[in-house]
Amino acid sequence: MNGATLPKNFFCVDVEAVATGRGHSDRSPCLVAVMDKNERVLLKKTIKVDKPIVSYLTPLTGIGPRDLLASESYEEVV
Repeated sequence: MNGATLPKNFFCVDVEAVATGRGHSDRSPCLVAVMDKNERVLLKKTIKVDKPIVSYLTPLTGIGPRDLLASESYEEVV
């Protein structure tokens, strides 16, 4: 599908998470990004995780500890 066939106001939202426990649902959002249909990044914010991080899931997310140093609270990002 090329960009000409997409709706005029088409956006993509990407949310990455870290593991805050050993269970499959023990996750907390740590990054949100919004892009337009031309792949321009309109928003990219890191989110401060308020629980101990068990794993950054770096092989899946590309995020490491240094990426979250200047994070904002979930409420601020939303």
